[in-house]
Amino acid sequence: MFNRSVVLVGRWAFVVVGILGLMGLLTIGQGAWVRKADAPSERSSVAIAELNGKLYLIGGLERGGGFDNTPAVEVYDPANDSWGLVKDYPERYHSARAVAANGRIYVFGGFPRFANLPISNKVFEYMPQRDLWQEKASMPTGRAGFGIVVLDGKIYTIGGFTGQGPSYSSSRAVEVYDHQTNQWEMRASLPTARRYLTAAAVGGKIYAVGGYDGGPTLFNPLAITEIYDPLTNTWQAGTALPKALGNIASVVINNRIYVIGGDGSQEQCWASVQNHKPQASVSIYDPLTNKWSSGPSLGVIRSEVAAAVVDKTIYAIGGRRERCTISFVNEALVVGPQQHFYTRRE
Repeated sequence: MFNRSVVLVGRWAFVVVGILGLMGLLTIGQGAWVRKADAPSERSSVAIAELNGKLYLIGGLERGGGFDNTPAVEVYDPANDSWGLVKDYPERYHSARAVAANGRIYVFGGFPRFANLPISNKVFEYMPQRDLWQEKASMPTGRAGFGIVVLDGKIYTIGGFTGQGPSYSSSRAVEVYDHQTNQWEMRASLPTARRYLTAAAVGGKIYAVGGYDGGPTLFNPLAITEIYDPLTNTWQAGTALPKALGNIASVVINNRIYVIGGDGSQEQCWASVQNHKPQASVSIYDPLTNKWSSGPSLGVIRSEVAAAVVDKTIYAIGGRRERCTISFVNEALVVGPQQHFYTRRE
């Protein structure tokens, strides 16, 4: 309950709310994740992009009659808390990555349905006005589970898994796509080869956070943060995450990076259901101080979650829960303009 005192004046009772109580009233909904309309299907390792206030969930690993890659594209409209469908993605990939730029969505790479095939280097552009997909210039290096950001109008793809099964390996590749010219260029390699990392752009720099290193069957979670400066084409070390995690998501609000969920185990679902350790944690990085702080934990523990922002609200959708269960959960966190979270006193 809020701290408060009651003052009686004649027949009227006035509630004088203390400062802490008032803060609590002003920030209702900003300090906890709120459940929204569940996604139509249970999916993990899905690509997500925000365009015109709607969230597009593309492909991924779906739990239907079994576990399989899906081409489905589900669209969430936060304005009315509802879901719809648009034209299927042309391929069946999971762990692809997507961003929106210039009023269109671009989807890159991903794992194919069958493990003996190479990781994809395909790129597709989606035009929402025509509900149409078209193929664009392929990635120089086929990859899945990489970091992706848009900075100064160009799309950076960072690290990830590469190769052909079962001999996959972690990549240091940093390849930049110019959607206006449909051309690629190489940039300075990521210092630490890793996959299932996350990346975010703040203040003209790119932050590559967490992920896994190790061989094709070894998943060693990492806490490292590495910072890229496009003006000098160089990387430098940043402050490590509070905990080593892979399969994480990130968003940027108020010039701070929110790292959401993840997995802290060395064994993946296909190797050990019991040892899968999804997280509910949310860590917030402030580039001005180069420090991490804790944010409100997810209401539902998940790794491989798809996260994006609409109007200062973070949405975390799908992913894997305990014992590798694939989820359709959709949660929202209202951040607000100043990013102040207040925990009400009981």
